[in-house]
Amino acid sequence: MDPSESSTPASSADTGRAAAFGTFAPLLDASIAGVFSSARALVRGRPSLVIPLVRMARRSQAAAATRARLREEGLVVPPVLIVSVTHRCNLRCRGCYAHEHTWERAPEMSASQLLAILKEAESLGVSFVILAGGEPLARTDLLSLTRQVPGIVFPLFTNGLLLTGPVIEELKGQRHVVPLVSIEGTREDTDARRGEGMHERILSVLGELDRAGILFGVSLTVSRKNLLSILDPQVVEDLYLRGARIFYFVEYVAMHEGTDELEITPDERARLLAHIGAMRTAHPGIYVAFPGDEERFGGCLSSGRGFVHINPVGGLEPCPAAPFTDINVTSSSLRAALSSPMLAAIRDNHAVLDESQGGCALWRNRKKVAAILDAVTDYECTGRL
Repeated sequence: MDPSESSTPASSADTGRAAAFGTFAPLLDASIAGVFSSARALVRGRPSLVIPLVRMARRSQAAAATRARLREEGLVVPPVLIVSVTHRCNLRCRGCYAHEHTWERAPEMSASQLLAILKEAESLGVSFVILAGGEPLARTDLLSLTRQVPGIVFPLFTNGLLLTGPVIEELKGQRHVVPLVSIEGTREDTDARRGEGMHERILSVLGELDRAGILFGVSLTVSRKNLLSILDPQVVEDLYLRGARIFYFVEYVAMHEGTDELEITPDERARLLAHIGAMRTAHPGIYVAFPGDEERFGGCLSSGRGFVHINPVGGLEPCPAAPFTDINVTSSSLRAALSSPMLAAIRDNHAVLDESQGGCALWRNRKKVAAILDAVTDYECTGRL
């Protein structure tokens, strides 16, 4: 059976939930269309990027239509799927959420399992699959898999160390894979979190990507420790001059005990968002603040409202920072997993998950989430509570 089809009709509850999702889904789709519109301006004069971008935009429009059709059938398909393809990494950065989970207990998804998930995601109308880890490129088979799924855009979050010459050459033939290299902003902050000399090595990699004519960006983790540095306009300007055109600002989530003071406050988030607005005007590009941008869509977009997460062993989770799963996509279709009682329970209780303090609503309220799930489903905790 085609994974996009189902022999089981949607219940009235499923249809109602999907209808509720539909109240802001058009806003999400418009936001995605805006990303492609911004990208068109970035690639003018670069023929090797224009045609692939037009194709990606058209495929994304078709994906949005597929999601809308499935929503009418009672199935909520998020536009974004985050897949942590491996727990392996060649660095051990301070505060990395991956080290707080227990995925190592089971084997990682095989190449065939991962490819099946990606192809089904494409058939269900997923527009973006964010490749995360660990270090995604620690999987030497990864780019052979993305090559077979041209209908999806793959933002690739990487520390950059494995972006070698052969890998960059492969990326030139896969314009739908967009590398986002992690950096903390300044040399001092980057080396303090990622290791001595990492800032210089990352800048070298950015230069190689730029010379290869690849559309790429950077991912900056924002904490109270480096906020002032991130707010320095020179940080973005320097990265822009080095060829970066996508800027992803990720708020630090205190997954380690005793690090809550590193999370930025709502007032600091407001300053960050204002800064991003100013940088967008000064240096045209694609700018994303996570989870700060979620406020436009009524708060937390996890659990299928905007995205879901698949961990390295195939467990479907609401979010990379929320270590709960009740179904594994290596033994179930993705469609069935998206209908899991766990995701529905979290979406149904969205209003009780207080987000006023900022950061990750699910992680901040993890005990409350666990209590909600205890009442409605069997689930496994894949991390520390």
